[in-house]
Amino acid sequence: MDARRNHVLSYWRIDDESLRNTIQYFETVVGSMNSLRQMLWLTTFALWFGGFTFYAALVVPVANSILPDTVQFGFVTQKVTHGINALHGAFLVVATWEIVTQYRKSNRKMRWLNLLALSVFISAAALIGLLLIRVRLDAMMTGTTFQINETKGESFYGTHAIYLNLSTVAWLAGIAQLIGFTFYNCRSCHSDPSN
Repeated sequence: MDARRNHVLSYWRIDDESLRNTIQYFETVVGSMNSLRQMLWLTTFALWFGGFTFYAALVVPVANSILPDTVQFGFVTQKVTHGINALHGAFLVVATWEIVTQYRKSNRKMRWLNLLALSVFISAAALIGLLLIRVRLDAMMTGTTFQINETKGESFYGTHAIYLNLSTVAWLAGIAQLIGFTFYNCRSCHSDPSN
């Protein structure tokens, strides 16, 4: 095996030092990919979770206290929730990439990785529900006259309540994702192999 290896290396004019340097380079690139992937996770999470939290905690209550007609504000909310749902989807793609990569290379810290995977699954299920309900809500909203059209005995506000409940589930899953990601990546937490 060594003779064959040496023959291949000599054919390509690769000495042991060049090989070590190449391996170090690829280890650096792989390490950078880990950092890049984790930075993408953090960025997409911050945009989705932070934007959603800010909007729900500050913008909606302030707008409801200022605008006399909540139906008109609903048309603003309609556009904003499309963006929040798109950010949520982008985050889930990056989170899934992170989880799959970590499952492939890790045999430790499984408790936190499992929490992260479960919370991403719950968040994805909530997003699918949100998108399906959003289609129903959008069908009831007339953008040209800014009116709600309730048809077929379906209540806009009842459907919207389901949307709000699914949003809460996604938000709570986001908290679990942050906890799982933090403890999974916490270097000082890895002295105990059960972590």
